[in-house]
Amino acid sequence: MSDLYEGMLEVHIDWMVELRRRMQMKYQGVDEFATANNLNHLEVFWFFKGCPVPSETFKSICENLDCDWEKVQEAIAWI
Repeated sequence: MSDLYEGMLEVHIDWMVELRRRMQMKYQGVDEFATANNLNHLEVFWFFKGCPVPSETFKSICENLDCDWEKVQEAIAWI
């Protein structure tokens, strides 16, 4: 694995950890977060497990957690 790929993978993991931390600070869990923000429960669950989800769900999660969606998107685009 190249150093560039490893660096971008770490960025992706860092973003996932940060988004999970932000979600846990405001909500009791994934179900509460999804319900409070009118999001698909299954897609939100898979997102926080590190699986791909539709971009609309991803964008909504970032927006609801006060995260710069475009910045996260740029970081993930390298993977």
